[in-house]
Formats: sequence, structure tokens, C-alpha cells
Amino acid sequence: DVRYASTSRVPDSIHQGGQFFISSSIWRKWITLARLEVLVTPTKHQKIIEETLSIVAEIDSLLEQLQESEVNLGKQHEIREYLLQFPDLIDVIPIAVRAVLNHLPEAYLFLKVYHDPEIKDQYLALYVRAQKYDESIVKRIEAAEKEYLELLTHKEGWLQLTTDFQEVKLSLIHISEPTRP
Repeated sequence: DVRYASTSRVPDSIHQGGQFFISSSIWRKWITLARLEVLVTPTKHQKIIEETLSIVAEIDSLLEQLQESEVNLGKQHEIREYLLQFPDLIDVIPIAVRAVLNHLPEAYLFLKVYHDPEIKDQYLALYVRAQKYDESIVKRIEAAEKEYLELLTHKEGWLQLTTDFQEVKLSLIHISEPTRP
């Protein structure tokens, strides 16, 4: 079994009329070694894919943890896309949620990507919602925010803690089996 390859750089001893001969077994060994090298030596693209898959797994785990902590999520695909763009926030979000629940244990939390209608800007917004709003809620939100705000320094992306003073919409599960005081 013989393969032909055309070249002008092959020495005359194996070069015949613009073609040289390579036995099939040598050719196969070379291809096999080249494939192994590609598999063993990750390319830039392979590394990027691996890193992205790792980040996606972290995001999915975070979203699952948030739901288990009874944080209501807005459009999950938007949150996922935002965190893919700004993965530095993945570690900050659980700290922010804990801070809020320490200062406002009765709060219901809602996380979404806020799109500014006036300028092309978006960020994660963690909304605090309560059954009753009193004068202390803004001060308690500010106290919770102080616990994680410094963690946002030198990170890309943003997590804004705020309230929209909307009513809490309880599901039937919350009404029949409340898990918070």
C-alpha cells in the first residue's frame, strides 16, 4: 500500500518525478502520533471550552443553591448569560444573600438582570421584598450591602441590592408550609 505526496523539498534519493513514496504503515504512525499530540496537548480552543463548561457548571450550581435558599429568580437565561460574561460575581452572590437574610430574615429575595431603559447598561439586581415595609428597611438593606460591597471592588459586573417596594406574591407552598418566620 503506497501513498503519493507531491513536494519539491524531498531529497533526490526518494524523490521521483515530483512525487515521493511513503509506506502506509509509516504514514499511519505519523497520523496517529499527530492525533495523540492534539489530544494530549490542549489547544487554546479546548482550554476555553473546558473553562466555559466549568463556569457553566458553577453557574448552574449557584442557581440551584439560590432556589433552595428560596431566592426567586427572574429570567434564568439572562442571569446565566450575565454570569458567563462576569463570572467574578459567582462567589459574591451567596455572600450577599446571606448578608441580606442576616439583616432582613423576613425578606423575600428576587434576583434578575436589570436593563437600564435610558442607557445601554445592565447589572444583577437583588430585590428585597417584604410583607410590610417600614422605615427601617432601607437602613437594613444598606447594612447588608456593606457586608459584601467591598468584594465587588476590582471585579467586572455589578450586583445591586435594592427594594422595589412590591408586594410579596406567595405561592401555595409558602402559604401552607412557611419556612421563614
